[in-house]
This record gives sequence, C-alpha cells and structure tokens, in this order.
Amino acid sequence: MSTLENLWYGNIDAQENFIGDDKHYKKLMALMCKNEDGLRDTLTDKQKEMLDKIDESTSELNGYLEYKAFKYGFTLAIKIVFECLDDIKEEDIA
Repeated sequence: MSTLENLWYGNIDAQENFIGDDKHYKKLMALMCKNEDGLRDTLTDKQKEMLDKIDESTSELNGYLEYKAFKYGFTLAIKIVFECLDDIKEEDIA
C-alpha cells in the first residue's frame, strides 16, 4: 500500500509515530507525571478540579500547536520540492 493510501485509510498517525521509543521524551514525561502526582497529593478537591481543567486546556493547546507545526512543515517541504523541480527543469534547459 502506498504512503498516500496508508494516510487515507488512517494507518499513519503522525502524533504516534514521531515519538517512537524516544528515551528523552519518556524521561521528561515520567518527571512531569511524578511532579504532578506530588502536587495533586497536596491539593484540595476544588484545586484538583482546577488542575484538571488546566491539563485539558494544555492538551488542547498542545494538539493545536502540533497541528500548526505539522501543517507548516508539510507546506515547507512541498515548497522545497517545487523549488528543486524548478531547478531541475532549468538545468535541463541550459
């Protein structure tokens, strides 16, 4: 199956595939979870609700930023490809 077909059928998940087995990411995630758990243990129920809302907003913001970065990167890559194709056409003419 081609890359385009895999993308169409949902077999490609950019968010899942770009992290892979990144040890630095896993270390940072573990540290963040540890610190959040430590903080959560000291909070009242009302404060925990507020922290949950902050987590939800942060997740939504991160998802949006990932989308914007993906879109920018994809667009930039296409521009580079077109510039390379123009260069190839110009070399063929010369």
